[in-house]
Amino acid sequence: MVGQVGSGYSSGAYRWWASNATASATYSNAELTAGYSPWQVTGMPDSPGGDNGTAWAPPAEDGGAEWLEVYYLRALVPTELNIYENCGPGFVREVEAQNEQTAEWLTIWQGHDPTTEAPGVFSVPLGGNSFPAHIFRIHVDTAVPGWNEIDAVEVVGNPPG
Repeated sequence: MVGQVGSGYSSGAYRWWASNATASATYSNAELTAGYSPWQVTGMPDSPGGDNGTAWAPPAEDGGAEWLEVYYLRALVPTELNIYENCGPGFVREVEAQNEQTAEWLTIWQGHDPTTEAPGVFSVPLGGNSFPAHIFRIHVDTAVPGWNEIDAVEVVGNPPG
């Protein structure tokens, strides 16, 4: 097991925080580091619960489908993805990873995000995957009532090979 946070499914040796991020859209269309921009999900969690500009927010409350891509400096064979939701939890619907070797996007989790309290951590178990990845795309449904925000995303996994 790895640390206190997580689903208990992980057997990864490394924990890394996102170093960069992009999104289909964002509440803030200003500079890269502006409040609510995708860049706000980089690094460790730093947002208290509730609406906060130190997290990524999609452009509209109850707006529909959006996505957030997170990038890591090195590829890992992922065993878990920890998504820190600080406002309007329960809106993650799918996680894709870009296979480091083929550049193909593969769905590695799909379902209902059970997170009910914010702040909260949705720990996505990915133990059945065997390919290295350093880019992940998180699909969300912002039709979940209220503003939906992500503070940070941590990948847990093992080095390739």
